[in-house]
Amino acid sequence: MDSPSPFLVVPPTRDRRWRLIEEVIAQWYPVGAGQAIPSGTSPPAPPDTSCAALHEWYAFVRRQPGVWCRQDSLFCSHFYKKDKDYFIIGVENQACAFWGVRREDLSLDDPPVYLDEAANGQWVLENTTTSEFAVTWLASSIKWSDGNRRWANGPASEAALPVVTSNYPRLGLADWHWPLWPTRFYGTADLVLEVHGEANDLWFWLVTRTDEAFRRFQSLLGAEVLWEASSDEWPDGWVNATSDSS
Repeated sequence: MDSPSPFLVVPPTRDRRWRLIEEVIAQWYPVGAGQAIPSGTSPPAPPDTSCAALHEWYAFVRRQPGVWCRQDSLFCSHFYKKDKDYFIIGVENQACAFWGVRREDLSLDDPPVYLDEAANGQWVLENTTTSEFAVTWLASSIKWSDGNRRWANGPASEAALPVVTSNYPRLGLADWHWPLWPTRFYGTADLVLEVHGEANDLWFWLVTRTDEAFRRFQSLLGAEVLWEASSDEWPDGWVNATSDSS
């Protein structure tokens, strides 16, 4: 039987969510991973606000920017003053979407986070607290790590989703609007599946810590997912060298 994902239940308090983040990073990343700043990005900058959750999260991002900012960026100082109503904390890699906290909420210890999914000033609630948003950001960022054993992404048939829900637990993360509503998460200790969209327009992002978890998923889904990109396309040795028994 598969071991449960650390994301299965998101703790109710901020301090325990930070401990969950430490647990996930220790499980999915090699010791010391992500300390270098990803190419083409600027170093994370301290948020110029007294908001406790933002400063606590920034401490994680500053230590391991390569874990948090490999695709999209966090804590970019040149975006802090971009919007008069929102303090922007996250920027999509082509600046076509932003995540931010309402300036009127910055006095809260753990304020809600909103998404401007088309960079047009139309903001929607993404998570009710910053710490919960940080946990979900980490779950979504795992797929960009170069330390994964296997990964794949592509469109899935309507029949694929019932197979997933019958075999993999829904993780305790709130649905996201980004990149497509609804985005939800399933998985185990060795697998994270990100599902984008509705039943007739599904996209799967799969990442695993072991080859066995990847092969089992493939055997269950078969032709119901048409992978457009996969680690199987790369030569042996490209994937993470971590033992499959770890």
